[in-house]
Amino acid sequence: MQANIFVHLGRNNRIWNNVLANATNKEGAGAPLQIEGKLGYTFNNSFERNIVALHRTQTHMLVDGVSGFDEEYMNPHDVRRNIYYPVAHQPDEPGSPPSWWELTDLTPLGNWDAWRAAGYDKDSVIGDPLFVDAANGNFCLQKDSAARELGFEDIPDEVCMC
Repeated sequence: MQANIFVHLGRNNRIWNNVLANATNKEGAGAPLQIEGKLGYTFNNSFERNIVALHRTQTHMLVDGVSGFDEEYMNPHDVRRNIYYPVAHQPDEPGSPPSWWELTDLTPLGNWDAWRAAGYDKDSVIGDPLFVDAANGNFCLQKDSAARELGFEDIPDEVCMC
């Protein structure tokens, strides 16, 4: 398994204002966020104001709970204000079809609706964050990006090649 962010028994991690993209290994397994914990411990991790770009031909999971998953690892109220971008694998194809969000292993709790019903990502959105040129590694945001409305702060120019 490969992840953009892997939290293993981590506590009080604040994961915010990141662009997470291409979380996959050569077998096609991976998730942007991988959480591993131990029942009975409170970890208080948060995941907010991130942009998660998912290429459906490379990964089919948003969050992977390695040894199970519990609210103790990440409270539903602390997973919010993210933007999830289903990247098309061909230029003429729109983002991934709705059936992709219905996969039962999309999250540790099931599909997108089950994840949200449990309180996760209630105020997050699925959509295009309007990167300048993600195909060539430029993850700067265009001026009218909805990510800023969620509180996302621009990545410094020297990092995103603006």
